[in-house]
Amino acid sequence: MISIVTPWAGDTSTLLSAYAAAVRGADEIIAVDNGCAPSTATALENFTHNTSGGIYIRNNENLGFARGNNQGFIRARGDIIVFLNSDVTGVGAQWLAKLDGIEDNKLYGPSLCHQFVYGLRLPYLEGWCIAATRKTWDRLKAEGGPWDAQAYPEAYWEDNDLCFRAFLKKIHLAPTDWCISHLG
Repeated sequence: MISIVTPWAGDTSTLLSAYAAAVRGADEIIAVDNGCAPSTATALENFTHNTSGGIYIRNNENLGFARGNNQGFIRARGDIIVFLNSDVTGVGAQWLAKLDGIEDNKLYGPSLCHQFVYGLRLPYLEGWCIAATRKTWDRLKAEGGPWDAQAYPEAYWEDNDLCFRAFLKKIHLAPTDWCISHLG
Protein backbone atom coordinates (compact mmCIF):
# COMPACT_ATOMS: atom_id res chain seq x y z
CA MET A 1 0.00 0.00 0.00
CA ILE A 2 1.34 3.42 -1.00
CA SER A 3 0.55 6.50 1.09
CA ILE A 4 1.36 9.99 -0.18
CA VAL A 5 1.61 12.81 2.36
CA THR A 6 1.48 16.41 1.12
CA PRO A 7 1.41 19.62 3.15
CA TRP A 8 -0.35 22.54 1.46
CA ALA A 9 -0.12 26.25 2.31
CA GLY A 10 -1.31 29.56 0.93
CA ASP A 11 -3.50 30.03 -2.14
CA THR A 12 -2.38 27.06 -4.21
CA SER A 13 -5.61 25.61 -5.59
CA THR A 14 -4.30 26.15 -9.14
CA LEU A 15 -1.76 23.36 -8.50
CA LEU A 16 -4.40 20.78 -7.72
CA SER A 17 -5.05 19.42 -11.23
CA ALA A 18 -1.35 18.76 -11.93
CA TYR A 19 -0.96 17.27 -8.44
CA ALA A 20 -4.01 15.02 -8.94
CA ALA A 21 -2.50 13.59 -12.13
CA ALA A 22 0.83 13.01 -10.37
CA VAL A 23 -0.70 11.04 -7.48
CA ARG A 24 -3.34 9.11 -9.45
CA GLY A 25 -3.01 5.45 -8.54
CA ALA A 26 -1.79 5.89 -4.96
CA ASP A 27 -3.70 3.88 -2.38
CA GLU A 28 -3.88 6.73 0.11
CA ILE A 29 -3.48 10.49 -0.34
CA ILE A 30 -3.15 12.62 2.78
CA ALA A 31 -3.52 16.37 2.27
CA VAL A 32 -2.35 18.46 5.23
CA ASP A 33 -3.90 21.92 4.96
CA ASN A 34 -1.47 24.28 6.70
CA GLY A 35 -3.79 27.28 6.94
CA CYS A 36 -4.61 27.47 3.23
CA ALA A 37 -6.71 30.22 1.71
CA PRO A 38 -10.44 29.34 1.75
CA SER A 39 -10.55 28.49 -1.97
CA THR A 40 -7.63 26.08 -1.60
CA ALA A 41 -9.03 24.56 1.59
CA THR A 42 -12.37 23.87 -0.10
CA ALA A 43 -10.70 22.41 -3.20
CA LEU A 44 -8.43 20.18 -1.09
CA GLU A 45 -11.25 18.96 1.07
CA ASN A 46 -13.35 18.13 -2.01
CA PHE A 47 -10.40 16.44 -3.71
CA THR A 48 -9.59 14.18 -0.76
CA HIS A 49 -13.22 13.31 -0.04
CA ASN A 50 -13.72 12.35 -3.70
CA THR A 51 -10.51 10.31 -3.85
CA SER A 52 -10.42 6.70 -2.75
CA GLY A 53 -8.18 6.62 0.31
CA GLY A 54 -8.22 10.41 0.65
CA ILE A 55 -7.60 12.01 4.06
CA TYR A 56 -7.88 15.74 4.73
CA ILE A 57 -6.21 17.29 7.80
CA ARG A 58 -6.97 20.95 8.52
CA ASN A 59 -4.70 23.28 10.48
CA ASN A 60 -5.96 26.82 11.01
CA GLU A 61 -2.42 28.15 10.67
CA ASN A 62 0.74 27.11 8.87
CA LEU A 63 2.49 24.71 11.24
CA GLY A 64 5.44 24.29 8.86
CA PHE A 65 6.57 21.70 6.34
CA ALA A 66 8.15 19.27 8.83
CA ARG A 67 5.25 19.30 11.25
CA GLY A 68 2.71 18.97 8.44
CA ASN A 69 4.61 15.95 7.11
CA ASN A 70 4.62 14.40 10.58
CA GLN A 71 0.86 14.93 10.95
CA GLY A 72 0.33 13.04 7.71
CA PHE A 73 2.82 10.34 8.70
CA ILE A 74 0.87 9.60 11.87
CA ARG A 75 -2.28 8.97 9.81
CA ALA A 76 -0.59 7.06 6.97
CA ARG A 77 -1.35 3.36 6.73
CA GLY A 78 0.91 2.48 3.82
CA ASP A 79 3.83 0.09 3.69
CA ILE A 80 5.52 2.72 1.52
CA ILE A 81 5.18 6.39 2.44
CA VAL A 82 6.02 9.21 0.05
CA PHE A 83 6.40 12.81 1.18
CA LEU A 84 5.51 14.94 -1.83
CA ASN A 85 5.20 18.67 -2.33
CA SER A 86 2.02 20.14 -3.78
CA ASP A 87 3.80 21.80 -6.73
CA VAL A 88 4.57 18.69 -8.76
CA THR A 89 3.68 17.36 -12.15
CA GLY A 90 3.89 13.88 -13.57
CA VAL A 91 1.88 10.81 -14.48
CA GLY A 92 1.10 8.82 -11.37
CA ALA A 93 0.99 5.42 -13.05
CA GLN A 94 4.49 5.85 -14.48
CA TRP A 95 6.40 6.75 -11.32
CA LEU A 96 4.21 5.05 -8.71
CA ALA A 97 4.72 1.67 -10.42
CA LYS A 98 8.44 1.99 -9.67
CA LEU A 99 7.75 2.15 -5.92
CA ASP A 100 7.23 -1.62 -5.87
CA GLY A 101 11.01 -2.09 -5.87
CA ILE A 102 11.64 0.01 -2.75
CA GLU A 103 13.78 -1.71 -0.13
CA ASP A 104 14.24 -1.13 3.59
CA ASN A 105 17.15 1.03 4.77
CA LYS A 106 17.02 3.38 1.79
CA LEU A 107 15.51 6.79 1.14
CA TYR A 108 14.47 7.28 -2.48
CA GLY A 109 13.96 10.43 -4.48
CA PRO A 110 14.43 11.94 -7.93
CA SER A 111 16.61 14.83 -6.81
CA LEU A 112 19.95 13.98 -5.16
CA CYS A 113 21.95 17.09 -4.31
CA HIS A 114 24.89 18.07 -2.12
CA GLN A 115 25.25 20.67 0.59
CA PHE A 116 28.42 21.97 2.16
CA VAL A 117 28.29 22.03 5.96
CA TYR A 118 31.43 23.03 7.84
CA GLY A 119 33.42 22.29 4.71
CA LEU A 120 32.00 18.78 4.31
CA ARG A 121 30.15 17.87 1.11
CA LEU A 122 27.04 16.04 2.28
CA PRO A 123 24.51 14.37 -0.03
CA TYR A 124 20.79 14.80 0.48
CA LEU A 125 17.54 14.13 -1.33
CA GLU A 126 15.49 17.26 -1.88
CA GLY A 127 12.40 17.21 0.32
CA TRP A 128 9.89 17.77 -2.49
CA CYS A 129 9.75 13.99 -3.12
CA ILE A 130 11.18 11.40 -0.72
CA ALA A 131 9.93 7.83 -0.33
CA ALA A 132 10.79 4.93 1.94
CA THR A 133 9.28 1.90 3.57
CA ARG A 134 7.45 2.40 6.85
CA LYS A 135 10.21 0.42 8.57
CA THR A 136 12.82 2.88 7.29
CA TRP A 137 10.75 5.93 8.28
CA ASP A 138 10.29 4.42 11.75
CA ARG A 139 14.08 4.24 12.13
CA LEU A 140 14.25 7.99 11.47
CA LYS A 141 11.48 8.99 13.85
CA ALA A 142 12.09 12.02 16.00
CA GLU A 143 9.41 13.54 18.22
CA GLY A 144 6.14 13.30 16.26
CA GLY A 145 7.50 11.65 13.14
CA PRO A 146 10.56 11.34 10.90
CA TRP A 147 10.87 15.09 10.23
CA ASP A 148 12.48 17.19 12.99
CA ALA A 149 9.83 19.88 13.43
CA GLN A 150 11.47 21.17 16.64
CA ALA A 151 14.77 22.04 14.98
CA TYR A 152 13.18 23.07 11.66
CA PRO A 153 9.85 24.80 12.30
CA GLU A 154 10.20 26.79 9.08
CA ALA A 155 10.79 25.45 5.58
CA TYR A 156 14.36 24.71 4.41
CA TRP A 157 17.13 22.46 5.71
CA GLU A 158 14.77 19.83 7.14
CA ASP A 159 15.55 17.56 4.17
CA ASN A 160 19.28 18.04 4.76
CA ASP A 161 18.81 17.07 8.39
CA LEU A 162 16.65 14.06 7.52
CA CYS A 163 19.27 12.72 5.10
CA PHE A 164 22.13 13.38 7.52
CA ARG A 165 20.30 11.41 10.22
CA ALA A 166 19.76 8.66 7.64
CA PHE A 167 23.51 8.63 6.94
CA LEU A 168 24.24 8.28 10.67
CA LYS A 169 21.89 5.28 10.84
CA LYS A 170 23.44 3.72 7.72
CA ILE A 171 20.32 4.32 5.64
CA HIS A 172 21.37 4.86 2.04
CA LEU A 173 20.19 7.60 -0.30
CA ALA A 174 18.95 6.22 -3.61
CA PRO A 175 18.46 8.62 -6.55
CA THR A 176 15.65 7.57 -8.88
CA ASP A 177 14.53 8.11 -12.47
CA TRP A 178 10.90 8.66 -11.54
CA CYS A 179 8.80 10.56 -14.07
CA ILE A 180 7.81 13.34 -11.69
CA SER A 181 8.96 16.95 -11.65
CA HIS A 182 9.04 19.76 -9.13
CA LEU A 183 7.56 22.98 -10.47
CA GLY A 184 9.31 24.94 -7.72
